[in-house]
Amino acid sequence: MTSQQIQDREHTNMFLAELLLRYPAGPPANLINPSIAAINVHPRITPSVVRIEISNQEAALAIPNTAPAAAPVAAVAAGAPAGARRAALRARMQARRGAYTWREGRSVAFNAWINGAAPLANPIGDNATINCWEAVLVAAAEAGLVTVAQLTHAYGAVDPDTAVYNLLTAGGVQQINCANAAPANNIQAGDVIMVEHAGQPLHHVMVVLTADPANFLQIEVLSLWGTLGGFVLGRGELNFLLLPTTVFRYSTL
Repeated sequence: MTSQQIQDREHTNMFLAELLLRYPAGPPANLINPSIAAINVHPRITPSVVRIEISNQEAALAIPNTAPAAAPVAAVAAGAPAGARRAALRARMQARRGAYTWREGRSVAFNAWINGAAPLANPIGDNATINCWEAVLVAAAEAGLVTVAQLTHAYGAVDPDTAVYNLLTAGGVQQINCANAAPANNIQAGDVIMVEHAGQPLHHVMVVLTADPANFLQIEVLSLWGTLGGFVLGRGELNFLLLPTTVFRYSTL
């Protein structure tokens, strides 16, 4: 698939998920096409754009607004259980689906955000060009799982990549060698997955969307990557994001 096809699939999935949430028995037929047209006007399509434009078209058609109440997404408290931490990270990543443009290596945009005035009160923009682990770190900071001070310390280290790896694995890490591993696993939704390639432990970093205890290859992830990910933050299957003879690790923030 081309990058554009991957993006189109992600946009379609967001649209269908929103319709299913609002209309479990199926949406009004006259709502679909005008909603799609309104959504496609936007150069950047995210879950919030999809929700707003469906509501706008409901209003235009005199259909009652079916938008669900926004669930509060508060930062988790220090010492929160692992399940709460995973859920917070997953929710923050989901809210950014369709956002960002991927680039390789540490980015100017992320560095400017963490060193700017009150980063958590001034969120990084959906159009920012950042890398895969930076997308995870933004979500982790917004969820209260890491502090901005920890991020600035890591990026100011002599070896920033190692400092980021240490930050992502501070609570412990498990390793899977794809060539030898049985498919059964204990990876949970909201865990962070770090793929190693050519000696680089952070070759690709993502967050688990849907676990699959029977087969790690079928785990769904939220991932910001290049050609394999459409260059935007989107949903994908782990199997297609692993390289041959890859070792990957996972942790809970």
